[in-house]
Amino acid sequence: MAILNELIDIIITVAVLGYIFKDIIREKWFTVFYSMIAVSPAVVLHELGHKFVAMGFGLQTELHASYFGLLIGAVLKAVSSPIIFFIPAYVIIGSGATPLQSALIAFSGPGTNGLLYLICRQLRKRRMKAQTYVILGVAQWINGFLFILNMLPIPPFDGFTVFSSLLKLIV
Repeated sequence: MAILNELIDIIITVAVLGYIFKDIIREKWFTVFYSMIAVSPAVVLHELGHKFVAMGFGLQTELHASYFGLLIGAVLKAVSSPIIFFIPAYVIIGSGATPLQSALIAFSGPGTNGLLYLICRQLRKRRMKAQTYVILGVAQWINGFLFILNMLPIPPFDGFTVFSSLLKLIV
């Protein structure tokens, strides 16, 4: 049942992200569907990175949509706010991780975004349809942004957990 709930939360997150970012490109063809394709992997794979690394360490995990965070983003979009702010999802991780494990789990999300950024960057060097080039450009941008943002060493970002966990190792 937990897997079904996680899948439902992922679907809701993807749909709302598609709505929030549907106008990021001012092209007639760039609809909610293309927005979901360009943006959602950055968020979903980020959270799955946390989940799977934690599971690899034998910890219990649960992925959840942040309904309130998604609502904030959807409302800001609906009122044509120039600011996009939202918290799409999060993973609850059971206790018992060592400081090194905590650092690796926290880094796995932004690390996934960094890897996706590099993949999109390389793919955009090839010949492709203009639409594919634009979608990969949006995906590259959002992954680069999420990597940098999430590595900031301030709460509640992943970077804070990475650096504070590594500090625990040293001290």
